[in-house]
Amino acid sequence: MRRGEQEIGDEEMRIRNQAGLKNMAKEKERFEILLEEIKGKVDLVLEGHGVLDKKIEDVKDMVREVDLKVEDTGKAVKQISKTLDEHVRQPAHVV
Repeated sequence: MRRGEQEIGDEEMRIRNQAGLKNMAKEKERFEILLEEIKGKVDLVLEGHGVLDKKIEDVKDMVREVDLKVEDTGKAVKQISKTLDEHVRQPAHVV
């Protein structure tokens, strides 16, 4: 290859390298944008997870309250049953 041809070849390679670098820069920018979008979506999922976790804890608290009320009601029913049994055993009710 002669010197003139070599210079043209070198110039063409330089232009191709610049074009390649521009494409790489565009791809990098595109990739960074995608990463930001993904990060935003992950943040939303985490936020939603936190909200659901709080709601689950609220429901657990409500269930505990209901369990206590059921337990108290059971104790009251047992006491009423005991009182009723004692009352029924009194001489006025014995046949």
